[in-house]
Amino acid sequence: MGYHLCIDETALSKGDLYTILINRDKRGRKGSIIAAIQGTKTDDIIAVLTKMPQELRNQVKEITLDMAGSMQKIAKTCFPRAMQVILIGFMYKNLYMKLYKSCALHIDGK
Repeated sequence: MGYHLCIDETALSKGDLYTILINRDKRGRKGSIIAAIQGTKTDDIIAVLTKMPQELRNQVKEITLDMAGSMQKIAKTCFPRAMQVILIGFMYKNLYMKLYKSCALHIDGK
């Protein structure tokens, strides 16, 4: 399975959302995708991932994810021994959007 994983949501086609679990150690080569699960509902994703052997899931040392609470719950439940690493890009994007809205409110005087 790998020691360093990444989990994220993506749209593969119009409106079809998938949750993708990737082995970062493979660096995009063959075998990088561990699971592509249709949908993004937390309980559905956990149900699929917990079908993987516990011994393999316990070997994961690190899982990279975004700031969504649902992803954090999935990571904690399915990979309890892994350290969660939040992607910094998402934090910068959120900070930028809040700053932008604040400036827009200040300029508009509202």
